[in-house]
Amino acid sequence: MAKTLKNSVDGFKAEMKKVIVTAITAAFALIIALAWNDAIKEIVTAIVAMLGIQLASIYLYKIYTALIVTVICVIAIILFSRWGAKDSK
Repeated sequence: MAKTLKNSVDGFKAEMKKVIVTAITAAFALIIALAWNDAIKEIVTAIVAMLGIQLASIYLYKIYTALIVTVICVIAIILFSRWGAKDSK
């Protein structure tokens, strides 16, 4: 009985450690994202100006920003996923 309880506690500790590591990693990812926020906004502003898109309101600017950032991030996720998959083979 004591051995079963010890195994359960050890399993819980291991699972808790994984969850804490995941949460801390996510927190660091958020900090990185916030640090890049202004740089990304400036890049999107430059792209919008380069394409000559006339924005009637700030809402359209935010929508264009969200769309451009989404496309860039999806491409980056695909590339990093492929890179990570190569390392695991």
